[in-house]
Amino acid sequence: MDQVADVELVRTRPAAPASSRGSACVTLSLLDHRVLVRAGVAAGLAAEPGLRVMAGFGNVRALLDADPGQLGQVILSNYVLGDDALDGIAMIRLLRAERPQQRVLISTAAAGPGLVAMALRAGADGVVSDTRPQHELVDAIQAVAAGQTHIARDPAQPWPASAYRPGDIHAPLMVLEHPWLTDHEREVLRCSLAGLPVIRIAAKLGRSAHTISTQKRTAFRKLDIHSDFDLFGLLRRGP
Repeated sequence: MDQVADVELVRTRPAAPASSRGSACVTLSLLDHRVLVRAGVAAGLAAEPGLRVMAGFGNVRALLDADPGQLGQVILSNYVLGDDALDGIAMIRLLRAERPQQRVLISTAAAGPGLVAMALRAGADGVVSDTRPQHELVDAIQAVAAGQTHIARDPAQPWPASAYRPGDIHAPLMVLEHPWLTDHEREVLRCSLAGLPVIRIAAKLGRSAHTISTQKRTAFRKLDIHSDFDLFGLLRRGP
């Protein structure tokens, strides 16, 4: 399905009736590279009182090329938009710079305190876990539309320091949540864990290959590892 057809499909969904609480209808657009996921989220939200999905987009460029009036009040975007697409903190910063009138709500399965804090620093207005029930997503959309900041988990409550002993990290989230890593280093490791080589990470994040290599080496040193094999080994190791 091409991008235009996808946008029209979502826009023609009927709006749900107004909420019994009397709140105004909240309008939003969806940003996710997975076509079936966009369609499923749009269908679910169309049944919610007081919400109207205006459009759906598969990448940030298609969204920015659209008329701002087509986007609604809130942009609900997945944090990850495919191996070669601009996403993560670079995407959030671009959305904030190019569409300041819209509120940005980030959806992710990895809503740990490090990622939440990183997204908020980049300019997101909220982060919601896509592993939680739909009513929590609805609450997050309404809160962000009302000018509030929604956080899936309090970034002021980090994992215990004892959980970050170098060489003793037991899950992907723990790798990316390591408190010694910078935001840029987390993004590089996230892409490395997706199997991307340095040259593709550089293109995706808009940095030079030299910068990516330096950030990756620095992250490895902080994690007390030396190679991609060691990085993936951290994920296989049991508690």
